[in-house]
Amino acid sequence: MAETGFAPLPAPLVDAFQRQSEACEALGSPFTAQLCRRIASVGLPQGAVHQRLTHWPGDVTSKGDSVPLRVAGALHRLALGRHGPCRFLPAPLHEP
Repeated sequence: MAETGFAPLPAPLVDAFQRQSEACEALGSPFTAQLCRRIASVGLPQGAVHQRLTHWPGDVTSKGDSVPLRVAGALHRLALGRHGPCRFLPAPLHEP
């Protein structure tokens, strides 16, 4: 799936987001599961966040730095503030 302005993530990050999606689904967090699935398939907007994640110095998985949960938490913070997450995510996030 190609989204304008979005760049794919490296394989280790895609795998981490996919695995986090599965864990969230199993633990009853369908929104975060869908968010992680979309990021795994579409990537993130080109820019500083994408660049930082692409060059993450540590373990991106849940056994390390839990990068997918960090991204989900950052987007949650943005949603609570005056910036809606729709500016940062491919639309639509919710599946019908």
